[in-house]
Amino acid sequence: MTGGDGERHAAFPCPAVDDVAEPHREDLALEHLISCLRPPADVLQAVRDAQPDILSAYPGVLSRLADALEDDGRPAPPLRFIVSASEVLDPDTRRRVSERFGAPVFELYASFEFVLIASQCRETGLLHVCDDNVVVEIVRDGQPARPGERGEIVLTGLHARAMPFVRYRLGDLVTRGPDPCPCGAPFSTIASVQGRVLDYLTLPDGRLLHPYEIVTRLLPRKPDTWIRRDCIVQDRVDRIVLQIVPTRAPEADELVDVRKTLIPVFGHGVELTVELVADIEPDPSSKRRVSRSRVTTARDRR
Repeated sequence: MTGGDGERHAAFPCPAVDDVAEPHREDLALEHLISCLRPPADVLQAVRDAQPDILSAYPGVLSRLADALEDDGRPAPPLRFIVSASEVLDPDTRRRVSERFGAPVFELYASFEFVLIASQCRETGLLHVCDDNVVVEIVRDGQPARPGERGEIVLTGLHARAMPFVRYRLGDLVTRGPDPCPCGAPFSTIASVQGRVLDYLTLPDGRLLHPYEIVTRLLPRKPDTWIRRDCIVQDRVDRIVLQIVPTRAPEADELVDVRKTLIPVFGHGVELTVELVADIEPDPSSKRRVSRSRVTTARDRR
């Protein structure tokens, strides 16, 4: 992405790309690339040095930058707004990043195959589908999902002449929104993006549980800020570990409350362990994984 109208834009589109130092590149593109594989404190300093109007990054990177900003103690660099893309942006991460940086956070939904699929409406918070670029179908149990229902997204590109994608399963779960958007724009909408189909957990009773079902139950407890970050790890079909990076030492009743909330979700025969950890490392790409399952392969889940 590049900033328009003379804006300077700091972005983290590729973890393999380090700081772009060539002045002519910045002058032409008004874009400054920073490697998200660097330590968060170094990335934050690079953002300060770039003095961007707009900051674009993975949600996991933005979350770590928000933590680094809190530890830094200095005022946040002034930003017009922040763009989140390439991962699920959960409400808690959006709130924390917006509060720490003092700027609104907007979400983009895109892929390598289709480029931009949808972008967030400033009025409603829904995602406007790029209907002139891609045909979006949301399928639930083999049938079109209704507004408010979650299903797997199926896409057909309208401009890929060399390599057409027709009814392509991207592997994401999304919730269908109203058509058109209530803001008055003539676009169909996606209410929210939940994440990858491959993130499902396989349970002893045969159910496939998406981590979104867990996250939505934890989120109401996050505004008290004791849960900074979490990840669900399944090492056996009957054992799940919930890793939590806390902001402080939780009280015993807070840990009990987490267990009482989640055990009914998993059902009988599943051992749940809550593990407090200092940090949860991102994937090599610097993306954040909400779950890691060692029970089934990607092919098994598809």
